[in-house]
Amino acid sequence: MRQSITRKSGAFALLAILAFLIVCPLVSVFAKAVIVDGRLDLYRAGQIIADPENLQTIWNSLILGVCVTLCSTVIAAPTAYLLARTQLGRHKWLDIVFMVPFMTPPYIASMGWILFMQKRGLFQQLFPFTGSFSEGFFSFGGLVLVMTLNVFPFMMTILKNAILNIPASLEESGAVFGAGFGARLRKIFAPLLTGNYAIAALLVFVKTLSEYGTPYTLGRRIGFYVFTTDIHRYSTTAPIDFGKSASLSSVLIVICMGLWLLQNYITNHNTYRLVSGKGSRHAKTRLGKGGLAGAWGWVCLVILVSIGIPYFSIIASSLIKLRGYGLAPGNFTLEHYGELFTTDKSLRAIGNSLFLAVASALICSVLGTLVVMAVRKAKGPLKKVLEGVSLLPEMLPAIVLVIGIMLFWNAIYDVLPLYNTMGIMVLAYVVLYVPYTVQYVTSAFNQINDTEESFIQKNPMQSVPMMKKANFLTAQDKECLPEQEAVTVFSPTEIAKFKREAFATFANGKRKYQQAAAYILMLNTGLRTGELLGLLNSDIDLERRVLHLERGVKEVWRRDGLQAEPGRDVKVGKLKSATSKRTVPLNDTAIAMIQDLRKEAYFGEDTPLVPNEHGDFTRPVNFRKRYYRILAAAGIEKKGLHSLRHTFASSLVNGIKQADGSIRSLTPRQVADLLGHSTSQITELYYVKKDTSRLSGITNDFNL
Repeated sequence: MRQSITRKSGAFALLAILAFLIVCPLVSVFAKAVIVDGRLDLYRAGQIIADPENLQTIWNSLILGVCVTLCSTVIAAPTAYLLARTQLGRHKWLDIVFMVPFMTPPYIASMGWILFMQKRGLFQQLFPFTGSFSEGFFSFGGLVLVMTLNVFPFMMTILKNAILNIPASLEESGAVFGAGFGARLRKIFAPLLTGNYAIAALLVFVKTLSEYGTPYTLGRRIGFYVFTTDIHRYSTTAPIDFGKSASLSSVLIVICMGLWLLQNYITNHNTYRLVSGKGSRHAKTRLGKGGLAGAWGWVCLVILVSIGIPYFSIIASSLIKLRGYGLAPGNFTLEHYGELFTTDKSLRAIGNSLFLAVASALICSVLGTLVVMAVRKAKGPLKKVLEGVSLLPEMLPAIVLVIGIMLFWNAIYDVLPLYNTMGIMVLAYVVLYVPYTVQYVTSAFNQINDTEESFIQKNPMQSVPMMKKANFLTAQDKECLPEQEAVTVFSPTEIAKFKREAFATFANGKRKYQQAAAYILMLNTGLRTGELLGLLNSDIDLERRVLHLERGVKEVWRRDGLQAEPGRDVKVGKLKSATSKRTVPLNDTAIAMIQDLRKEAYFGEDTPLVPNEHGDFTRPVNFRKRYYRILAAAGIEKKGLHSLRHTFASSLVNGIKQADGSIRSLTPRQVADLLGHSTSQITELYYVKKDTSRLSGITNDFNL
């Protein structure tokens, strides 16, 4: 109990820290947008958003997101197909190469293209008389191109994995029925890829809305402003207006959260899980020489424009001595690199970057690990809230979170003077990157769960056939001697005593014991304890005098992963074995006991026959304790609940005396079927106590 309280306290403490770091800055953004001079003013926020300049910014952002998503589709879709369905898929290095643009900061790629296409830039030096063409790059189309080349690998990866999951049999079936390549794309690929494409498109759209580097470098140059550039301009350029910045940030938060919810909906409703396994294989389209050359041409073109040109421009510019001479022979030098590593300003910048990276990484590692551990231990709403808050920065643009951090920490400067220090930058990086830490640590913990924790939750030897102790000893010429009598049964006298005590009443006529009829029902049906407690009223057919066993109840020790907890839980699940699922006939006594139980407590057809006070399944431990109290009060030697089942089996095999004096019995095979045993040998060896009294004098006429 104390351990559970400690874990909850730790989870709440972490939630409070995350709320302080993440939620409070976001609340500050909304508050700054709608609160003016200490009072709520939604009209002012509406005016700011409705301003023609800001409306143009919103429109620019949305149209840019749409265009980048469409252009990313044009590049990503054919590339994904080539890598998934053709010979090009054998070259795994292509997967690494295509992820380079995504891993490179967009600012770098943007600067590379600007250096390459600007007036008297590298493109004009390599290809003279192309001035008009290169100048056309500095337009909305150029902005779309650069941003597309940065985000298309993300869409390509999602589509490629989705295509790989489409079994070859589907495509082959389409071909057998005469469908051409185009028809197979429409009828097979398109429906199966719709959900995955929608997810990829939404992520690309959100990434475009959140991007700052490219719109700032290239967009500002052409006078094209979007959410991120205007938010930054209002909050850093005089006259500073945090109200406008917060209002635009609020709109951007709403759009991103809405798209995130839409993405979750699509993930849950419009994605398909295709059955695959060892026997499945991926379809391959064998390209001829011409097709293969075209495929390689397309791949090389994509690599050239996404990696080759920007990287060439950056590296070449860093080596050029005088920009006016460009790529002229003798105009290359390493002095820029020497200056970078010798001047105080450069060294200070490198040192600050390393410090921010190391400090942020260490704090993120510790905080992320603690969050994951707390999430794994937490239960219910606390678990979902803690996980959701930790992943919230991943769903929002970085600049919005930074603006929120500025507003919040500036407001509490008198209490915590962290604003305008190196510490606020470390904190900002921690907030931005803690979701990635949580995801990576969660993945690592899942690997541990599949190994170590599974040994505790599941018995790894369960599927291994084990030799019985008796057979093992017999193989060594040893005798297996029982330590105590295996089969315990009630004598007729003990049965009478038990019934009398079980249905005893107090002076006011109220019964001393609850559910007493349940024990007599077990005695007349041979049901196991778990089978009886798992029995629903709907499983009983009194008209046909049978009951159907479908489930069982058992108690297990509570465990949360590797950690044991105090107490036990009631589990309702499958029966002990396949033969345990059976139909059991009811005699008159059994029917009378069922009616007695329903008269005592009945909560409906879909509720247990032997319910607790709330109409739920009775705990086996409580049912067992009540049974032992009856035995003690009746003065009967302590016997387990299973003795009722033994008594039932022994009575049927040995025979029960009828009213006419005859003995009526059943075969061991019949009793085995009633008990749910796979063989009659189990019934005879472990459930039947032979009545040897009938053997008295049976050998008198057999003198040897």
